[in-house]
Amino acid sequence: MTNKLKLLTASLLIFSVACTDQGELDAIQYKMVNNSEHKITLTVESRNFPAEVILQDGKSYEWICPTEHGSYFMPFMFTGKGEIRVEYDDSYVTVFSHREGNQRTPLWESNYVKQKTGKHKYLYTYTFTKEDYENAVNP
Repeated sequence: MTNKLKLLTASLLIFSVACTDQGELDAIQYKMVNNSEHKITLTVESRNFPAEVILQDGKSYEWICPTEHGSYFMPFMFTGKGEIRVEYDDSYVTVFSHREGNQRTPLWESNYVKQKTGKHKYLYTYTFTKEDYENAVNP
């Protein structure tokens, strides 16, 4: 093999190895779990989440957001007000938005349990609890 051919082959190998990790399509999976002991209705104006999801106690809803490698936590691609409306038993409502200072919110990554499920794949789980219900009843 000539030196030019060796150099070209080595360059192509290095390039192909370096590029396998970049631009790779990642998947971030999100999961909402209802452990509140009450029915929950989630209402969201988003491109990647249904307008309304009803979760009975003990049930969950999952969705996947394909993302570019290295992107960030973004479970909801809001199209409306940028808020999540949570209604318990068709009676008590909590509204979460980035404008509010509520520490316990499905909008903040710190409230999710993060699990690595593949090389560039993650599952973020948010769990609604009985305490969340109590906070909606007694704001």
